[in-house]
Amino acid sequence: FDDLCRRFAIDNNHLLRKNGIAVIWKAVSESSQVIIVSASIENWVRPFFLQFGNEVQVACTKIDVRHERVTGKFLTKNCYGQEKVKRIDRAFPHRKTYELIAFGDSKGDKKMLEYADRSYYKPFRAVSEVYV
Repeated sequence: FDDLCRRFAIDNNHLLRKNGIAVIWKAVSESSQVIIVSASIENWVRPFFLQFGNEVQVACTKIDVRHERVTGKFLTKNCYGQEKVKRIDRAFPHRKTYELIAFGDSKGDKKMLEYADRSYYKPFRAVSEVYV
């Protein structure tokens, strides 16, 4: 399953929004900490961000895979809505000591966007826009 996910990311890297990737590279170059928070399955999200090495964390819904088979069960809560805020707090617990900038494009991002100091909803739709 993990091999399928890695191959999917390699074959479909073009699906990532170029401006979004540019924002991540800029943040990483400025020594900012970056976390990708998604309700999607971690196994297939993580390979899209391997180009960043350990500079980008991934917090997604984890599924149970046993003996190379997907069981259909979650190992974690679905990373949606308030769960996204919880994942951010776990990764970066001292909330008052940093500025949180969040980017989102779905209903499940609403709580995270409200929680952030600065938030952008569907920011990478226009080709010329880059945010940071």
